[in-house]
Amino acid sequence: MLNFASPPAKVKWVLGGPGTNLWNSFMGESGVPENVQKTWFKTFILSIEERNIQQPENSWESS
Repeated sequence: MLNFASPPAKVKWVLGGPGTNLWNSFMGESGVPENVQKTWFKTFILSIEERNIQQPENSWESS
């Protein structure tokens, strides 16, 4: 479960293998469960989308 009040101190990301774009996450020697990784991913995407929506337009840029 994703706990914003107590995030992990350190997460190690390891490339899944040659020729892939897959990353595996570890906390200590333990792999992070896939359901937790999916929650992290969804939260990350939502934070980016929210930031893009809330970002003010620059008034000095000409249209």
